[in-house]
Amino acid sequence: MSLGIGSRNGDPFAIVPRLDAATEEDAATEEEVLSIQRLVPKFSTPATWEMIAAYARDQAGEASLNRGPRRTVMVHERYQRYKAWCAERGHTGVELVVATAVWLQAIKAEMAGSEGVRVALEPNVVPYHIEPHIEHWVLWYHPESTSGKADLCADQFVPHLRRFLPSLRAEEEVLCFQNLPQFRRVPE
Repeated sequence: MSLGIGSRNGDPFAIVPRLDAATEEDAATEEEVLSIQRLVPKFSTPATWEMIAAYARDQAGEASLNRGPRRTVMVHERYQRYKAWCAERGHTGVELVVATAVWLQAIKAEMAGSEGVRVALEPNVVPYHIEPHIEHWVLWYHPESTSGKADLCADQFVPHLRRFLPSLRAEEEVLCFQNLPQFRRVPE
């Protein structure tokens, strides 16, 4: 894909897909365009706890109003380098996570007594632009137990987090949400 720095809605720092791509291979995909449109300049105001909470409650509504947490251009570029690094080594980012994360067994609430799911908790290597006192972590679901396209049950996030953080005070210490399908970076 070919990218250029340009203006989008008056934002001189926005990255926009190049419309003059030399080949079809260089043309931006719809997913890449959506991802790029959600970037913010490095020095923009970071997302607050309240903004993230509003987004977690109503992602579709907040996204339709162009609100919610976003990544900076610098973080987006880091993500592109990470994907290239993985590709050079013959694997995807998901395959690296599956191979290196610490996976714990968790029970699905609606399937008590079943094998449940395997989860891992890691800091996000491409975090949203958020206030310094907020951390962005990812609760991974192992692809052998949960499809990457699955819509997860939000009621299960905190019990699954407690496998790693037993004393977690959910109402005070964590906001959980699964990205809308059009914003998911990891399709597997």
